[in-house]
Amino acid sequence: MSQLTQGRVVYTEYEKKVLKGLVEKYINIVENKKTNKVSQRQKEDTWAKIALEFNQQPDVSYRNAKSLHKAWDNLKTRTKEEVINNCL
Repeated sequence: MSQLTQGRVVYTEYEKKVLKGLVEKYINIVENKKTNKVSQRQKEDTWAKIALEFNQQPDVSYRNAKSLHKAWDNLKTRTKEEVINNCL
């Protein structure tokens, strides 16, 4: 096991697909650009809900809301980079 992956479980393609489906369900809240207190609280509650639903799925490793949120941000970033690289 390399040092970079030591102590963490890498997301499988299935887990990424499940995460994408759950985020799409709540996309209006998760991708809301407002940063006021009410919107932030709503986003936190929604990520907790996504984590609960994610962990109820079969064949997924346990993930908390913070790690799912980070994984979603990483997926978005990688997708944008791929689109840019494909256009060049």
